[in-house]
Amino acid sequence: MLDSGPILHRDRGMVALAHALAPSPSPAALVDLERWPIADLDTPTARAVVATARRALETTGLCLLPGFLTKPARRAMAAEVEARVGHAHPRDAWFGLGTGYRGANASADGRSSRYAMRALACDRLDPTGPLRALFGWDGLTDLVSALVGERLYPSVDPLASLSVTILGAGDEHGWHYDENDFVVSLLLQDADDGGHFELVPGSRDRTDARAVEDRALAGEAGGLVRPTVGAGTLSLLRGRRSLHHVSPVERGRRLIALFSYDRRPGMVFSDGVRSGAFGRVA
Repeated sequence: MLDSGPILHRDRGMVALAHALAPSPSPAALVDLERWPIADLDTPTARAVVATARRALETTGLCLLPGFLTKPARRAMAAEVEARVGHAHPRDAWFGLGTGYRGANASADGRSSRYAMRALACDRLDPTGPLRALFGWDGLTDLVSALVGERLYPSVDPLASLSVTILGAGDEHGWHYDENDFVVSLLLQDADDGGHFELVPGSRDRTDARAVEDRALAGEAGGLVRPTVGAGTLSLLRGRRSLHHVSPVERGRRLIALFSYDRRPGMVFSDGVRSGAFGRVA
């Protein structure tokens, strides 16, 4: 852990002690509840918000809630991650699309793309900080459940329940399909240049899926969609059916938090998932 306890050294010690004793921020200070009135999902306004977002998720496989965070909350979350980048696990490898290939270089068949990024595990985040406060808020779990249309529970995995993917200059998240039914993410900071989220909606279900995938891997833009995703946007993506990636970052850093949920309570990930993402299992 980065913060193992207060350092009692004159003023710095008092600041550290106060920080350790400070309560977690309330969700009302994190979420823009005027723009997204989801604190009580039984109100007509909240039901309308959920219905609109669900329609987007069902028809396109993606729903976006821009400006979900207040600006101070987004800045605080990004600052926390920036301060802990040194604790993130780096990964730089090529993965094959549906081939099982993994290597230090592109595969000979051209059906691989590069994964270069850092992953910051949950246990490297401040237990009383804004990111963990938001993930622990029942209101967020209720919202995600309502959008997906089934009761969900937050993962309790000590590393992967909540994590942050960090892409710096030259990094990218290669073309892939997700293995899970949906991904919940929160963009904390966009890159200054590059680092665009792009997808080919419904590509996996097309009769020409292989050709669509090959064009994407070759850098061709047929059927490609680049949604407008600004910092502070909450996203739900059904990425199992739609090929997607994050293009190379050219300048700055892209920070995106990932929230993990499951249909059963108490879910934890396998050692293999933890090791692959964070280079450790505990």
